[in-house]
Amino acid sequence: MTFKYLQEKLGLSEDELEQYFTESHLGKAKLKSREGLELNTLQEVVSALGGTLEITIKIPQKEPFVLIGE
Repeated sequence: MTFKYLQEKLGLSEDELEQYFTESHLGKAKLKSREGLELNTLQEVVSALGGTLEITIKIPQKEPFVLIGE
């Protein structure tokens, strides 16, 4: 997942998203310098936006389960 993808999915301008990075002490360079976001960085961004991160894991022939970030 890239910074641009996250920005588009959240419907935020680059400036709006950068405001959350500043408030949560995340540097925008940390997010924009990579091809993809690390999971812990994504969790920090989601938390800064006031949300929670849930990941659904689906494995063939197993019940799906949800991981909820804290």
